[in-house]
Amino acid sequence: MEVVNQYEIDGVHFDGYFYPYKIKDLEFPDSASFALYGNGFSDKADWRRNNVDQLIKELSDSIRSVKSQVQFGISPFGVWRNQDKDSTGSATKAGQTCYDDLYANVLKWQKEKWIDYVLPQIYWSIGFEVANYKIIAEWWNKNSYDIPVYIGQATYRINGSTKDERWKEPGQMPKQIRLNRSLKNIHGSAFFSSKSFQSNPLGFNDTLIAKLYRTKSLPPETRKTMLSEDRNYSLQFMAHDDGMQLIWNENESANLNSHHRYVIYRFEKNKITLSDAAKIIAILPAQNNLPLQNFIDRTAKRGKKYSYAVTSLDIYNHESKAKEVFPVTRKKSYWKVFPTVTIR
Repeated sequence: MEVVNQYEIDGVHFDGYFYPYKIKDLEFPDSASFALYGNGFSDKADWRRNNVDQLIKELSDSIRSVKSQVQFGISPFGVWRNQDKDSTGSATKAGQTCYDDLYANVLKWQKEKWIDYVLPQIYWSIGFEVANYKIIAEWWNKNSYDIPVYIGQATYRINGSTKDERWKEPGQMPKQIRLNRSLKNIHGSAFFSSKSFQSNPLGFNDTLIAKLYRTKSLPPETRKTMLSEDRNYSLQFMAHDDGMQLIWNENESANLNSHHRYVIYRFEKNKITLSDAAKIIAILPAQNNLPLQNFIDRTAKRGKKYSYAVTSLDIYNHESKAKEVFPVTRKKSYWKVFPTVTIR
């Protein structure tokens, strides 16, 4: 909470390991603690899960009471429970699980809305017999409980030293990403770890750039809501040697902290679709304390007609609606001023 209170952070993210992995024939030494604090619990495993539950709930309540825009999420071990222990678990045979071995009752945190998202670490391949990525991803999709699910994926395994030869296949990780996108409650990927990209394993970086991640992406919305006042912008254009410059005035009395970013869209034909991420040419931070905001489209070609739209993102990453879209042609140097338009 010291970090939450003193720094402008976007989220608090926990790895999902609250009790250590079990080691054969070695018991975690908490018998004395259980004897002292375990009143009301006949089973030590239930007491351990309750300990973790208290931590998650109290931290969740504390964060939301101070900064409701700060997200709190958990990245648990990929398998919640195996079906042989619980009929609602996944069709897996994982050697360790969240609930039974790490004492993390993640589904309860989702149901109670103590966390804002869950990011299970599914570090196995599609087709792996004991823990099949496809089976596990589909299980989390069905058990989202209206909480955004992002999948932790094992880029460190691509072309690495492993007995599972599927990681030698260039298409393994792209197949996982495409599977995620086919599941409505899976909202994206998180790759472990960043240094895995340094060697461009099996050309994975190239595949992302050329095929899977060709367009810009807006940051995910939080589930929280905020009512913000309408903003009146006078959108202006200036064509010059550097490109087409867009300029808009933010009301000096407005709180720029509620509009952290602006999204610039550009269209080349009459069909205007703000839901098309391929039309996003820039996502800009607000120039705080400056009422004048601007952007230069350096890729605009002379003599070509474009239409531009500007939307804003508030601190919860909710995107405003562009009331109008403005057509303009980059010719000689000139100013073009459009009437005031309301953008929320």
